[in-house]
Amino acid sequence: LIPWLPQTILQFSPDNLRRFLIFCTGAPSLPPKSSSSITIVVQYNRASEALPIAHTCFYKLDLPDYPDQDMFVSKLMKAIQECATFDRV
Repeated sequence: LIPWLPQTILQFSPDNLRRFLIFCTGAPSLPPKSSSSITIVVQYNRASEALPIAHTCFYKLDLPDYPDQDMFVSKLMKAIQECATFDRV
């Protein structure tokens, strides 16, 4: 499971990268005057078929321990494509 997240992110289109940022932080871009990077803490949870959960105030991502990479990618894509932000970006 650990290498699946970086492998998946590296294959994202620019739009999906933006969606991932929105999902994890609640914002479509980095705050003004911020460094060029942020740290997102990833916590792996027990096996489940639930979607990933993001705690946007803390830049934390909870990922269930999926049985295979296909399910991981499918659940992550659904989560980032279905999330909404405060400003409906």
